[in-house]
Amino acid sequence: MSFRNHLKHATYESLQTLKLSEINDYSSQYGKILSTLLSKEIITISGIEKVLKEKILNQAKTDHEVVKDSENITDYYPENINSKCFAYALEEGLFQLRESFAEKGYTNQSYIARFGSENYLEDLRKKILDPTFSKKESPL
Repeated sequence: MSFRNHLKHATYESLQTLKLSEINDYSSQYGKILSTLLSKEIITISGIEKVLKEKILNQAKTDHEVVKDSENITDYYPENINSKCFAYALEEGLFQLRESFAEKGYTNQSYIARFGSENYLEDLRKKILDPTFSKKESPL
């Protein structure tokens, strides 16, 4: 395996160990390096987004399991879960909202409209590559 391939695999492995809550710190430490690797075509935008999408969906699955198994939905609804990940997974069709959410006035579409972010995956990618990237609201 060439040095470029080792570097590519090591970079993606590093991204796979990242927690979404750590993106700001990771970006501050490694954003410029990632941008350089991207410009040298060692890693790709689609490769970064593939890892981030897996992170988003895994977080949403974890939150969904907690919510699904909870007797008291109020403990987890929606402020105590990663609502952006949850909305992204709903939009991707990973699962449907539980009846308890409907009791609080949410359908899949209204939840996505309130908590989702139109460019969530893209915003996370931009944030991980550029620690100065910001929007009105955090992509996390």
